[in-house]
Amino acid sequence: MTPRATPLTRDEILTAALTLIDAEGPDAFSMRKLAGTLGVEAMTLYHHFPNKDAILDGVVARVFSEMRLPEPLPEGWMELAEEMFVAFRRALVEHPNTIVLLARRPLNTADAADFVETPLSALSMSGLTPTRVGQLYQSLVAYSFGHAFVASDRPVAPPDSALRTDASRYPAARASGAAVSRFDEETFRETLGHIMRGFTDA
Repeated sequence: MTPRATPLTRDEILTAALTLIDAEGPDAFSMRKLAGTLGVEAMTLYHHFPNKDAILDGVVARVFSEMRLPEPLPEGWMELAEEMFVAFRRALVEHPNTIVLLARRPLNTADAADFVETPLSALSMSGLTPTRVGQLYQSLVAYSFGHAFVASDRPVAPPDSALRTDASRYPAARASGAAVSRFDEETFRETLGHIMRGFTDA
């Protein structure tokens, strides 16, 4: 193997790991495969990370770090929480192969754990009890994951499918048109508002 011209860095490893997972999914990820993409021996990675789990923790934090919020931030708690979860969905849609990884992996790093604390702090300004804040957070996270999962690779029925052409059998689908399969950010935002107002108005 040809020696590298420059030393390997943690940032370079995480960038390559995320790229690999984006391309092949988390189940296909291995230290050997990652080392191969970087042009090093697998043991070299252990000089920067103690194990595979530590790299996956870094990938989770890297995805969270790509979330971008508007400046200045909204002052109202509901508007602020909306922007946070919209940013979360955008990051998931950008990296759909990380959805299962993020949904099932414990948040083992401070950067990743901030994803829990920051939106919880915003939702806490609603006046809800701490338990209801936790339940609202849970609902918004689950909705974000589900919406991003479907939106990232949504199959669209062809124009000549029965769902689109048979008005007698599928009248509601015909009437709804493209809105049935669009899964767009505008509708996602609207539904976030309905969920939050549903909790505060209860």
